[in-house]
Amino acid sequence: MRDRDWFDRRIWLDVPIRRLDCYHCGARAAERLNWLDAGERITHRLRAWVDAFVQILPIAHVAELTGLHWHAIKRIDRRRLQAQYGHFDARGVRRLVMDEFALHKGHRYATVVMHAERMQVLWVGEGNSREAIRPFFLGSVYI
Repeated sequence: MRDRDWFDRRIWLDVPIRRLDCYHCGARAAERLNWLDAGERITHRLRAWVDAFVQILPIAHVAELTGLHWHAIKRIDRRRLQAQYGHFDARGVRRLVMDEFALHKGHRYATVVMHAERMQVLWVGEGNSREAIRPFFLGSVYI
């Protein structure tokens, strides 16, 4: 398991987790650790550290700084945003604002969709074509 870095050292924890198998019913149980979420390989301390960084730095910089994969950091950030803001409720939305912006000096684009009255970002997706924004209208993941 990965823990928060200590100065310039990466910290990996080798923690044995006890597992029990029931021979009668076939059920399995694993020991729960209060500093580790079920199925995760990073500690709460590392997640909190990454949460603090993604609020002030781009994800790519946090990935370079921590040595974690970009997708792992994005998953941590998405979990924080969902806990902080909850899921978007589309009821009452009457007007949308859409805009595109350049990524990487104009070679790639992203599209943002916002609630016109509240100026709340509802969705951001890579690309500026009809296909790129279709997931928003089909009800896929909102920010």
